[in-house]
Amino acid sequence: MAVRKSRQRPGEDLPVGRQELVRVLAILEEAVGAPTQVQLAALISKRGCPVRNDAVSRYLRGKRVPSSSAFLRAFYALALDRAGSEQSVGVGWGEAQRVYRAAEPRRERRCGSCAQAERDRVRDAVERDALVQQVESLKQGRARDAAELARLTQQIESLEQDRAVLAGRVRELEERLEAGSQKGPLVLRRRAALPPVPPQRGDRRRRDSDVLAAERFAAAAADLHGEGMAGEAVASLADAAGYLTPLEAATAIAALEGSRHSRLATSLGQMIARERAGRAVIRLAVELHGMGLPATAVEILQAAAAVDDE
Repeated sequence: MAVRKSRQRPGEDLPVGRQELVRVLAILEEAVGAPTQVQLAALISKRGCPVRNDAVSRYLRGKRVPSSSAFLRAFYALALDRAGSEQSVGVGWGEAQRVYRAAEPRRERRCGSCAQAERDRVRDAVERDALVQQVESLKQGRARDAAELARLTQQIESLEQDRAVLAGRVRELEERLEAGSQKGPLVLRRRAALPPVPPQRGDRRRRDSDVLAAERFAAAAADLHGEGMAGEAVASLADAAGYLTPLEAATAIAALEGSRHSRLATSLGQMIARERAGRAVIRLAVELHGMGLPATAVEILQAAAAVDDE
């Protein structure tokens, strides 16, 4: 990349190599945009190359050439961050290195070590590769973000489709109910040990109390099953299926699912679908959908529909 001409003109008394270096440093200073040389020195020092502002002033005027390429490296990295690209900086990193080496050719001879020069060259190549990898990483990050956005969009569309299917099942059962095709609920004996109680006229429980009682009932059934009394657990579910409110039933099913007793949860849902009136089953499905169990809600509605077809 060709060196962009700077508005600052180097002193004519400087050697040609230093004049070129002064031009490059002026371009970097303009890219950084620091108001004062004191602030510029502070910014370069933060890049891992401690330098005083009077030394920066001598470098910029060509009175001295930096004794180490670390100054140029830190200065260029700072300008690159501010400008965003080598093109915006106005001079390429390779060109800046060439000008720096040409400004003080005897410096390389004083080093007296080809191995050191080779290490410097390798280090510069590594830094260049690191910058390239950083750019590629940013590109890959954008690609991952786009893929995640597409995945979430697809998931939302799938949930909308599930909700539409559930709404269709609800409408279907409501139509059957209006046509008088629903079967009446079965009357079952009630076990005294069950925590939920049937709703009584004029004595409705608060919603929180219903939820708490249903959770305790589900925990008791799960304990029976865990202690090897699966028959007693299923019997307690059968007794409760006839009088649990939709909220209580949905809470119990959700609690059983959450405690890894999905078979008991399925059994309770199937019993309610077979024994309860259509409106109760629909309200149960709505409660389950609101609790984040749309698949369970659909299964119960399908079971209720199968009962109506018998």
